[in-house]
Amino acid sequence: MNGRTLEQELKLIEERDKYSEVNQARMLVDLINQRKRYFAAHKAEAKRNKPMTQAQQRTYITFTSIETEDKERESELAAGSSKRPRAEHDEESVKKQKLEENDAEKEELRACLDIVSGDEIAMDFESLATKYLIIE
Repeated sequence: MNGRTLEQELKLIEERDKYSEVNQARMLVDLINQRKRYFAAHKAEAKRNKPMTQAQQRTYITFTSIETEDKERESELAAGSSKRPRAEHDEESVKKQKLEENDAEKEELRACLDIVSGDEIAMDFESLATKYLIIE
């Protein structure tokens, strides 16, 4: 018996019979799922640890520099006077000018679109209703 005792052979037989085919199939599916999760986790970790490409670095640097500029501007405004910077004031005045120009244009268009009463219109309705024969 290949160097095994009778007791060892009986234990092996019991172990083999202990798990039915259904349990073995279930255990196999669980093992496969565990391996899938394991390899997926390692793949994700490898992807996270991969260095950035040059395009990603440019994007990251641009984004962080914009954030720091915004934070610096906010801190300057908080620390400085309560007045707005001149550039913002100029932008606001330009916007107001455009609004005023748009209001003037709107008023002019409204004046052009005033409804004309029926008495002021002089049309000859008979001439429009007359049909002439065209002879070729």
